[in-house]
Amino acid sequence: METYQDRLLDEYSNLEDRTNKLAEFLNSEKAARVTVMELSYLQAQLPVMRQYLSILASRVATMPNAKETKAETKKEVPVTPTTAVHAPAPPKDDKKK
Repeated sequence: METYQDRLLDEYSNLEDRTNKLAEFLNSEKAARVTVMELSYLQAQLPVMRQYLSILASRVATMPNAKETKAETKKEVPVTPTTAVHAPAPPKDDKKK
């Protein structure tokens, strides 16, 4: 039976792969082939994916048997700078009470 730790490692690995592929795409000539709107969405998506990856890396690092887990996957958990993602400010209520 697959444990939550196995699922976490799978999620981390899959997200790392997708994040790397998106970064490579954005740095390639292929990025010029998409619309400006699509490109802006992808550029906004990348830092969010990196932040999510960083959170998963922190969770992996604090898992029981984290050292053994890292050795098994033959990967070091990368330390990536997190990009703060802020929720939009709530609309201002111009009506004074």
